[in-house]
Amino acid sequence: GIADFIAKDLDEVLDQLDGREIRDLGLRLVLKGAALTRLKGPVLISRLMELLETAKPGLRCHAAKLLGVFKVDQAKGRLTLDLKDPDPAVRRTALAVLDTLGGNATDLVHVALSDEDAAVRLEAIRILARRPDPAVEELLRPLLHDPDMWIRAEVIRLLGERGGASVAAILLPILNDPLGMIQIAVCEALGNLKARDSRDALVRVLTSADHDVRQAAIVA
Repeated sequence: GIADFIAKDLDEVLDQLDGREIRDLGLRLVLKGAALTRLKGPVLISRLMELLETAKPGLRCHAAKLLGVFKVDQAKGRLTLDLKDPDPAVRRTALAVLDTLGGNATDLVHVALSDEDAAVRLEAIRILARRPDPAVEELLRPLLHDPDMWIRAEVIRLLGERGGASVAAILLPILNDPLGMIQIAVCEALGNLKARDSRDALVRVLTSADHDVRQAAIVA
């Protein structure tokens, strides 16, 4: 039947994508996914679930993404196990798809925030950023000391958008960070928070040798 044919064709597309950069073949996957959404059926879903068990990380990631597009709740259990997979791409994809499928994923995000891979931690941060719960700020604060500078910069930016005066007090000492991009992130965050106590610190930053840092302090 047509579902069997499409399932086989799906294998061919995913095999071609496995282990390669998504940039050159990504459009084909998007088009394939768009076509398959009209023919969602038990055979196709069963095949995608089987692909979650394959030894190829690339195939598993693509199958997981399509299951997310189809909103297949039965994939949640398997994807939860993938949060402990040795491959960071599998862990990151599983986290993103679980968020797409909805439900209470707070415990899963907690696990991901301490993941050894920066990309997985960043995915967890982005998931938290979409939640209005004030408790999110408490979850993000420990990551101000993350070893990855991109993680620190993203957390600073998010706290600047969500926080209040108490957040400004936490961010002020980080203006002494030796990295210009971190100083810029703090300046922008303090500018958003509009905390009175930050004025003197921002004035001191105007003496920085980094033009971009000085400019960020002026704007703030």
